[in-house]
Amino acid sequence: MKKNCGWLVVLEANECNVRLDLTMYAVNKGNHLVVQSIPSGLHYLGEGRTAPIPGLWFDLQPDQVLVFIFNEALKRYDKASLEIITKYQKLISSGAEIDNVETYVRHVDVGNSDRWVAWQKLTKHLKLGEIPPRIHSFEAIELPVNLSLEERKDWLLKQPTRFEQALFSTHHGDPDAFLTEFEYVFITQFINPKNSEALKRWNYLVQAIYNAGERGIIKVPDLFVSLIDTLMVQFALTFDAKLKPGYIAICGIANRVQIDLVSGAEYLIEDMIDSGIEGVVDKGKEFDTYLKQRGINPR
Repeated sequence: MKKNCGWLVVLEANECNVRLDLTMYAVNKGNHLVVQSIPSGLHYLGEGRTAPIPGLWFDLQPDQVLVFIFNEALKRYDKASLEIITKYQKLISSGAEIDNVETYVRHVDVGNSDRWVAWQKLTKHLKLGEIPPRIHSFEAIELPVNLSLEERKDWLLKQPTRFEQALFSTHHGDPDAFLTEFEYVFITQFINPKNSEALKRWNYLVQAIYNAGERGIIKVPDLFVSLIDTLMVQFALTFDAKLKPGYIAICGIANRVQIDLVSGAEYLIEDMIDSGIEGVVDKGKEFDTYLKQRGINPR
C-alpha cells in the first residue's frame, strides 16, 4: 500500500459511472468497484451526471480501507457493516487478487495541476463535519424612500459593495467561512449541473470578487491571493462556452440560468496590481495571464 494512501470499495453500484472526486470510474450496475492508492484526505463519492441520488463526503486516513454499499431502499450509499469492512481489510492486507481494481487517477489535466492537487485546492477550506455549509442568498439593500437625487447618490456611495456585504455581513468578516461557501457552491454545481441555486450563488460571488475594489482588497489581501488560486482551478474545470458573457446554463426543463463569469475581471486585475501589496500584485498579473491563455482578454 502506498504511503499516506488508502482504499475505497463500492459495493452494488447503482450507476455505471461512479464518481470519486474529479474522476468517473466505469463499473457495471450492481457490481463492485475497488480504488487503490487514494491520497488521504477529504473525498466525494457520487455518480454520473444524470444520477438523481445525492453523493457523500468522507475523510480517508492513511492505510484505511473504506467500504460503502448502495442502499436500494433509501437510494443512497451507506457505510458497510463491520463484518464486510473487515473482510475487505483482510483481502487487501493479504495481497489477495481482487476484481475490478482501479488506481486513483492523477493525470495532469486540470490546468498545470494533477487531479489530486486540483481537488485539494478546490476543497481546501471544506471540513467534513461542516458539510454542507449554508448556501446564502443575496439580500438586497433597500433604498430609503423620499430621498432627493443628491441624497440618493450620497446614500449609495456609503453602502457596502457586494463583496463587503458577502464577507462582512453574511460571513461576519470570516475569510475562511467566505472561502468555504465559495468552494462548496462551485463543487456542487460542477457535480450536479442541475443545481441552479449553487450555480447562481457561485456566479454572484465571482462578480462580487471582481467588484471588491482596492478598498476591499486592502482589508483582506491574503483572501484575494487564495481566491485567485481557487478561481483559476475552478475555471480550468469550466468549459470555454461557459466563460463567455451572457452564457445560458440549462439546469433542467424550463430552468435556464444566465450567468457571467468573466465581465468585470479586468477591474479586479487592475485593482490588485494597483494595490501595490506584495503577493497580491503578482497574483493579479498571474490571473491576467491565465485569462489571456484561455482566450479571454479582460484588459
